[in-house]
Amino acid sequence: DDSMAYAAVSADGYYIYTYHAPALEKAELSTATEFGEYCFAYCRELTDVVLNENITKIPAYAFAGCTNVETLALSVGLKNLGDFAFADCVKITEAVIPESVAFMGANPFANCTSLTSVELADGNKSFVEQDGVIFDKTMYTLICYPAYKTGDTYQIPASVYEIAGGAFAGTELKSMVLPDNIRKT
Repeated sequence: DDSMAYAAVSADGYYIYTYHAPALEKAELSTATEFGEYCFAYCRELTDVVLNENITKIPAYAFAGCTNVETLALSVGLKNLGDFAFADCVKITEAVIPESVAFMGANPFANCTSLTSVELADGNKSFVEQDGVIFDKTMYTLICYPAYKTGDTYQIPASVYEIAGGAFAGTELKSMVLPDNIRKT
């Protein structure tokens, strides 16, 4: 129901949640330490998100479908980016994955069609970026092939055994070359 606008902080003052609040324009999480999956999903008017350094996890689909979010500032203390955390945030133009991030679920930036850059902060030891594509540190799993990449074909490196869910979502690829050792797509 698009008329619903509900956002709250629990009695302990830390756990934030919303439910499809299409009129919500700003989410300032200045004292929160965590928030739930789908927390701000489909808050279509949300443009401004402020996360504090105490937030260590952005859960699955937390900001999915927030089509007006343009700026993404991931905090230095962030350790976990959940599955499709920013999926369909079509106005985000760049993302820097902090050094502290040790876990990334299925493509956190799936269908972010305005994304022109996904970078790993210096010192990130959990992931590898190769020509804009994000892999786990062993290069066994391809996590994110950004929608902004140009070209019709992509040859997946021979080291890759697994392709994460949504890894190619929103791209304009016409073909890809899979290595013989792919086990999971």
